[in-house]
Amino acid sequence: MKLGDQVLRAKKTAPTRPHPSAPDTPPTNKLLAPGAGMVDCLRDALTGRGKS
Repeated sequence: MKLGDQVLRAKKTAPTRPHPSAPDTPPTNKLLAPGAGMVDCLRDALTGRGKS
């Protein structure tokens, strides 16, 4: 897989909002980031953030 494809895939699951209380050390950050990203994407879709 090419590096560009890996970056695009990571961007799809990465959080789009800051989470200052989120853990920043492995393995917890690797486990929780996709969930936070999914919640952020849902919030963005509901509020229309990033559409303009």
